[in-house]
Amino acid sequence: MKFLFLVLILVFTQTAVRSQTLPEWFRVHTFDDKSIIELNTNYVMFSTDKTGRVKLRWTYTKPQNLSRDSQIQYQSILQETAFDCQNKMYRSYETKWYDAERKLLQTVNPKQSEEWQRISSSGIMGKLFPQACKLIELRKREPAVEK
Repeated sequence: MKFLFLVLILVFTQTAVRSQTLPEWFRVHTFDDKSIIELNTNYVMFSTDKTGRVKLRWTYTKPQNLSRDSQIQYQSILQETAFDCQNKMYRSYETKWYDAERKLLQTVNPKQSEEWQRISSSGIMGKLFPQACKLIELRKREPAVEK
């Protein structure tokens, strides 16, 4: 009986640990046309100014034009964005555009001195901000693990 009890505890413990593990990409927004924005739960970079950077993946259902005058089309964007969770601000760190075959089309690295932008509750960043800050806070509290 004790053995059965120990086995059950072990099984439930492993199930609980697995259920707390986040997927690598967590969906944070779905547009009306079913295009999505996902947050990479494995990537948070911290800075000395108490901000955190996360990676967002924008995946579109239909190809988008890279620019108004261009025939080049992209299907997804990988964007590294810094969030100042205390002051409700953000700024882009790096943005990469990919075609439907995941071939890199363009990379933009803004200047380090680029101004922080205020989060607008009516904009898309207003929808992404709470999830990004939850992830930053979660990773901030995790103990360091040596690999």
